[in-house]
Amino acid sequence: MTTALRVLVADVDEALPAWQGLGYQVRERWGQPFAILRGPGVDVWLSGPETSAAQICAELEPAVQAAASTRLVTITDAFDTHESDLRAAGWEPLTPRRSGPGGVQMLLRHGHNVLECFSPATTP
Repeated sequence: MTTALRVLVADVDEALPAWQGLGYQVRERWGQPFAILRGPGVDVWLSGPETSAAQICAELEPAVQAAASTRLVTITDAFDTHESDLRAAGWEPLTPRRSGPGGVQMLLRHGHNVLECFSPATTP
């Protein structure tokens, strides 16, 4: 399992200079709505409104949306096992699983903290 920080932004192109000013560089770019940045600390995933990560967040009540707009992402190839382990550790499901072009994800919460469990899409 690895981790990243997902940040929901209104426009990835407009957000990039601020993150580059912090020492981050684009590692991967998946069209207009998504970029993976590498720099000091954990990787940062910038997600625009068109991404499934932003859409799953839009379904939440406004107070929770704010908490989920910048969230830790746990990345695993064993989604079912990892989700079960998170639940056993006290994380409660906040959303159902959602599949998108990049993989499957769901949001969980513990108190006011929101976490994303993510498993990348497998390539044939």
